[in-house]
Amino acid sequence: MFHLINLNNLERFLSFLLYLLPIALISSTFISDFLISLTSILFIILVIKKNEWFYFKKKLFFFLFFGMYI
Repeated sequence: MFHLINLNNLERFLSFLLYLLPIALISSTFISDFLISLTSILFIILVIKKNEWFYFKKKLFFFLFFGMYI
């Protein structure tokens, strides 16, 4: 059975959205904010599907994430 949303297509779409970011920054704030939000959601989905949690075990992540609450 052909799956439209597989990991390779999701990774390609994520990289395509990142390539569109400079154009979106020039055009308007809504498009750039929407692209950033969509890429972050897709990144979290990819991390969960691939079970790659090493991104969140870095010290920089804890500094940036928990530093916002202080």
